[in-house]
Amino acid sequence: MGLESVDGDKISSHVNGTTSVTTPDSLHSDVAVDRTAFLSSFSPEEDKAIRRKVDWRFLWLIGMMYIIKNIDYTNAASVKVLQVGKPSNILTQLKMSTDEYNWVQSIYFLYCL
Repeated sequence: MGLESVDGDKISSHVNGTTSVTTPDSLHSDVAVDRTAFLSSFSPEEDKAIRRKVDWRFLWLIGMMYIIKNIDYTNAASVKVLQVGKPSNILTQLKMSTDEYNWVQSIYFLYCL
């Protein structure tokens, strides 16, 4: 069992009577070396299979987000034409002209991209 002490940017480890000092730069380089060794342990076929699996998961997630965004955008667009001329119309309630509403809708669409 080892003890660790932190002094500024240095981390000292005391294990079995020996002391080792590690700086943040050496920690990052050790992580980079470990990561490179780990990634090089995969064959090209395994690498391709892993990337494809991750890509499909992201593709599904992005597709769902796109569908939800389009449903939301379509609902916001159809609200404008509902109950035209009645007091419960969205344009009447917001006291907006059609041009102002279209500007807001355009900004909303660009934001959701």
